[in-house]
Amino acid sequence: MNNEEMLEKIKLDRPNQVIHEVISFKENGYGFYDVKVDMESMFFDTKIKHTKATLPYPFSEYEKLSEKDQFEWRFNNL
Repeated sequence: MNNEEMLEKIKLDRPNQVIHEVISFKENGYGFYDVKVDMESMFFDTKIKHTKATLPYPFSEYEKLSEKDQFEWRFNNL
């Protein structure tokens, strides 16, 4: 899979978010991908057109993690 294919997949997984580009991705030890993206975001009432973030894909696999593991994943991917 390449970045363009991952971009298509993560856009389908997160239809309410504007994701411009997949910068990189890798499998993690939890059974899903850590995907570094360039995306739109909101900071209070200000729309930020380009910000970098790491998103879990597929999100449904991330949701299956325990609360402790979700916290650990978020902490490691700030």
